[in-house]
Amino acid sequence: MKRLLYLLFLSAAVWIVDAAVIYSMFLAFSFDLPIVAAFVVMVILIAGIAIPTAPGFIGNWHYACILGLGLFGIAKPEAFSFALVYHFLSMLVVIILGVSFLPFNKFSISDLTGQMNKEIK
Repeated sequence: MKRLLYLLFLSAAVWIVDAAVIYSMFLAFSFDLPIVAAFVVMVILIAGIAIPTAPGFIGNWHYACILGLGLFGIAKPEAFSFALVYHFLSMLVVIILGVSFLPFNKFSISDLTGQMNKEIK
């Protein structure tokens, strides 16, 4: 039960931070939208990228953002610009964190190759 509550707390924290980032981007793009719009865009985006897509969610991410922002009266060109910037920043954070934590992992290319060969057999 303790782990479940901890999991729910961490999930809520991630969702709140993500919605805060989206809302901050609303302000940067001069979109006069309520905080609820950030949560709506986030939920639509999550549903949109759950659909099988190209690597990096290219296409689905942008369409979902355009769809979510369209519900609040944001025109498609502005919504697309928002989607491009938001997607770029999101991927940049993942890459920076991945590269930053890479030295702390105990694996090598030969270990990865060996695991890949095991899975193929």
